[in-house]
Amino acid sequence: MTVPPAHTPLHWTNLGIHVLFGVAALGLGLAAICSRKGSPFHIRSGRLFLYSYVIVILTALVGLIAFDFRSFLAVVTLLIYLGIAPEQGTEDQPALESP
Repeated sequence: MTVPPAHTPLHWTNLGIHVLFGVAALGLGLAAICSRKGSPFHIRSGRLFLYSYVIVILTALVGLIAFDFRSFLAVVTLLIYLGIAPEQGTEDQPALESP
């Protein structure tokens, strides 16, 4: 198998980190979902899931900006980021009621 010229060792490193933390995020997310809410294990696995998820998004952005911009992947990255961005109307800040 030959390596395409665009795939430098730095690109492969970024891709490896992206895949590694993506797999970790899947496992940690499943662990958080399957554990009792509020337990120390649930909180710890949930936090580690979030950190892994952020690394996945950051490596996706690095891949898009530095290596190979593909509009489809840019849209997917943006939608994933919006999925974890804070929402308005949380318990601390209730949503506005309609008249």
